[in-house]
Amino acid sequence: MGYPTVTDVRQRLGDNYQTEPSDVVIQGFLDRRIAQVEERTGQAWTEPPESVFLWVLNQTCADILQREIIDSQASSPLSYKIGDEAVDKAKNIDAKLRAIQLLREEAEQALVRYLTKTTITFARGAP
Repeated sequence: MGYPTVTDVRQRLGDNYQTEPSDVVIQGFLDRRIAQVEERTGQAWTEPPESVFLWVLNQTCADILQREIIDSQASSPLSYKIGDEAVDKAKNIDAKLRAIQLLREEAEQALVRYLTKTTITFARGAP
């Protein structure tokens, strides 16, 4: 298993993200997170451990949801009316903010598992 791919990110985010954002945008977020985790751990992998894979995947998914919230807030109001129909986007944004928080928490827990395991292995003197 290598690092997460654009396909992995789209699968994790679900059906609403099968075409948007573009593959280039997703790959940009993946590249940034891969560089960040390699810097934080001091390791550059071709086959990262599962916990590192999960950190990159979850952080990237959170980045995409956060980007979507920022883009949608900049381009349209949070609530409006179409005829007699009132539309309130605040609930959708709240749900995405909760998802972002959970993805980031899962990502950090995965990285802590990797770092804890690495520290224990190093302390025991194992290769």
